Amino acid sequence: MTRWSFRTAAATLVAALAIAAVPQAFATTPWQEKANSAARLHVASAGDGSVVAGLEVRLADGWKTYWRSAGSTGLPPALSTDGSQNVEAIELVFPAPERFVAFGIEALGYSERVTFPIRVEREDPRRGATLSLVADLLVCGTVCVPERFAFEALIPADPAFLPALGETPTDKAMARVPVPALDRDVALSQLTAVENGLSVELKAFGETGGALSGALLVAEIPDEDPLIGALVPVGDGLYRGTLEAAEPPPLGSRLRLTVVGADVALDLTGAVTAFVEGEARGGSAVWAIVLIAFLGGLLLNVMPCVLPVLSIKLAALGRTAHLERRHQRLAFLATAAGILVFVGLLAAVLGALKALGQDVFWGMQFQSPTFVALIFVLFALMTLNLAGLFELRLPAGLQNRLGRLGRTGDFADGFVIALIATPCSAPFLGTAISFGLAGGPGDLALSFAALGMGFAFPYLAVAIAPRAAFFLPRPGAWMRWVQRGLVLPMLAVLVWLGSILVAQAGLAALAAAVAAVLLAGAAARRPSRPLTAASVAVGLAAIVFVGFGSAMTGGATDEPVEAAHWQAFDRMAIDEHVADGHVVFVDVTADWCITCLYNKAAAMDRDPVVAVLERDDTFAMRADWTLPDEAIAAFVKAQGRYGIPLNVAYGPGRPGGVLLPEILTVNSVLAAIDEARGRPQTVASTKE
Repeated sequence: MTRWSFRTAAATLVAALAIAAVPQAFATTPWQEKANSAARLHVASAGDGSVVAGLEVRLADGWKTYWRSAGSTGLPPALSTDGSQNVEAIELVFPAPERFVAFGIEALGYSERVTFPIRVEREDPRRGATLSLVADLLVCGTVCVPERFAFEALIPADPAFLPALGETPTDKAMARVPVPALDRDVALSQLTAVENGLSVELKAFGETGGALSGALLVAEIPDEDPLIGALVPVGDGLYRGTLEAAEPPPLGSRLRLTVVGADVALDLTGAVTAFVEGEARGGSAVWAIVLIAFLGGLLLNVMPCVLPVLSIKLAALGRTAHLERRHQRLAFLATAAGILVFVGLLAAVLGALKALGQDVFWGMQFQSPTFVALIFVLFALMTLNLAGLFELRLPAGLQNRLGRLGRTGDFADGFVIALIATPCSAPFLGTAISFGLAGGPGDLALSFAALGMGFAFPYLAVAIAPRAAFFLPRPGAWMRWVQRGLVLPMLAVLVWLGSILVAQAGLAALAAAVAAVLLAGAAARRPSRPLTAASVAVGLAAIVFVGFGSAMTGGATDEPVEAAHWQAFDRMAIDEHVADGHVVFVDVTADWCITCLYNKAAAMDRDPVVAVLERDDTFAMRADWTLPDEAIAAFVKAQGRYGIPLNVAYGPGRPGGVLLPEILTVNSVLAAIDEARGRPQTVASTKE
């Protein structure tokens, strides 16, 4: 090769490398690190000659920044372009926000990572530009800290030298920017002022309707906190949400509404109209919710959570067998009353917590080790009582006073039955609970009243229908044998409760609870009834069985023992895996969730599902909600759910996720994964 040709080749190579490096030189600034956040700026070509920048923000764990309508607890991002050259204007665009609680007040914003798209308009599109951008963000954790980031980016005259928008994080952020609702065949059918705020009703004409169930609903009011709620289906393609406010907005005022669902983000506006009695909450819609809640409560009686309460039900049946028919009916009425009172108290407590700005969920009381320990002690004493080791007797004076009030024992049975059933979920139950917890006080009272009536219906049916009492068994010697036999399922319940306690607070907490049982049992034992060696042996065997079973099935929640294909829940990683063309299957579970345990045995631990989850292009994430966790709570609420189990499949075909029903089957899991993967649904070749 001649000297000339060598120099020419070298120059050509240098020029090619320089040209290839030009997009990267313009594309991204280095990260700027702050104490609780970091940011960098991307610049990209939108493909039509326009330029779009993206402010990518990374937040430390537990820290958040705010949406455009920040409310009284925060401030939205503020941008300045002073010092820029050939920049006419910029437009900051906000991706769909998430819902969280800051300082006791519900707010909207972002956690972990967010990219804010910025549309850039040049004064002279034929010339290059210099974008000098100063971004002021309010970042909040336990306190709020203002952060300032300053960037300078070059924009070439020809945007073709910039990376394509799809090669930057800004593209995903643009996909989450709410679009006009009519573009997705959704229309605003009513926006009415009601006594406790606003009633919003949307009509879906196409396939978008399925994504609106449980979707976040936001109404922005100038100079006031945004109103936040959720949509629930009410039939015929209609979705309704109640937004609580001390005073409804003035009639005729135009409000901007935002709807954020699993794979939909909508933007729409409307004028507030007057409330007409019977319009905002039509009779058919009310009865639909009542029916759904009633069926959900009724089905709780036959769900997997029936095991912990089976012993109580059978014991109550045996206790009433020797009574006259009239007293039997009164006993069942008292049991139904116990169920209704518990559901009413639960609704009142959840409503109070919700009014204080707390996140509320079905079964959330089982996240408290103290509550679990108390329930463990209660059930242990009931088990010892069934075994005949001692008899719980109140002081004579108190017993006489309670006796005048009626069938207190049957009432207590109903109360405990409802209490222990709350970790369970059932078909229809999720919709009813979402309607109640997402709406106002009236919605909460309506849905929980219907739920309680459904749960208590079997007892009411026996009590109200005169002929039903004739199907009850006659008293006899069988009652003593049944009572002793009920000890075994009760021991299984104690192992379950003990395993939860070990997982939450360790073996020391279980030992303390067992000690409390022994002390209470010793105090309650009648001196006239001495313990036999057999009784002591049975008691010690029961303690060893419960303690060993709890220790084997429980464990530290921060180091769960899982199959190799399960990994810890990471919300930010879901989008990254989906962007790479992978499927992510999320299972939100808890040791206290009985339906979750059923789903594992019936579907997720079955060979066809395990084989799919172990594939290299599939990631299985398990979110353990045995103890309170803010990130998991936010994820559950973002799906429009207020309880678990919760299972969602993400993938290229459904990046917004496929929400599965509460009760899983092998085929439902495989179908959801296939849909998320973006291919026709299949079913398992094996029988379920």
